[in-house]
Amino acid sequence: MRDLITFATTSTTNAERVKWYLKHQLDVICTPFFRTTEHLKSILSACDTVVSGSAALRMVLPSNACNWHSSDLDIYVPLHNHTQLYNLLRKHDYIIVRNGRPYVENYSPSTIYTVTTFTNGKKKIDVIVSRSASALSPIFHFHSTAVMNFFSADSLFCTYPSLTLRHRSMINTASLRQRTFSPSSMQALLKYKLRGFRIISCEETNHPQFACRTKIRSLNDRGWLSLDFETVPRRGTAPIATFFRLGIVDAVWTLGGQVCGSTSLCVQPIVHIIEDCSYVTH
Repeated sequence: MRDLITFATTSTTNAERVKWYLKHQLDVICTPFFRTTEHLKSILSACDTVVSGSAALRMVLPSNACNWHSSDLDIYVPLHNHTQLYNLLRKHDYIIVRNGRPYVENYSPSTIYTVTTFTNGKKKIDVIVSRSASALSPIFHFHSTAVMNFFSADSLFCTYPSLTLRHRSMINTASLRQRTFSPSSMQALLKYKLRGFRIISCEETNHPQFACRTKIRSLNDRGWLSLDFETVPRRGTAPIATFFRLGIVDAVWTLGGQVCGSTSLCVQPIVHIIEDCSYVTH
């Protein structure tokens, strides 16, 4: 992803080549689930939703580093838009096959209202409904840094590029502290290990500025990597603009865990999200 942005800056022709590659990657990911990529992008735009999980990771990593196919699609939607999303999926011949709270154990219950599974008989879409005004709130509670990525209708975002682009990952201790690190979370870590990711300690990161688990991250730091599909080769303005559109005013967080160089000191994970609640009617 970082190399693509750099390559795109070398000439107008190369910028167009990068745009073509990104469009191709989106097509590879989206067309197994929808007739065209534009169908999914219009849904994401209409409902303020994002795609995360394996599909977003495939957009972040080079195509030759992804030797797996996305068997399902994870769409995250804010609570107030989930009915609209359900209706749009039905228009694309998807039906509900599993609905309700019993399936929330695969996700952080502090941020998830419910999980609904749709199918068209061939492919499966999991709709994860956020408890809040933004589809993005659950991202900061994901089990590890490897999956703290998403793409929206017009942009791609990676929270820990210095780790993810090197197939490294650290565990987010928020779920451990909340006692929500379930067997399914362990299975997810094993799945990404099979996909070439190595779970590392903070000391093994070689201490890049924004990859320390005890340092506070925010949407205003420079530790993220993002791009707008239509404005390559620009790296993209601060992702705060994307988060604004998707209902988050600001966010600060830490992964938490053992302090580097100490055998006893630990830092609690922090997740503080300031959300836009202007949709609320009184």
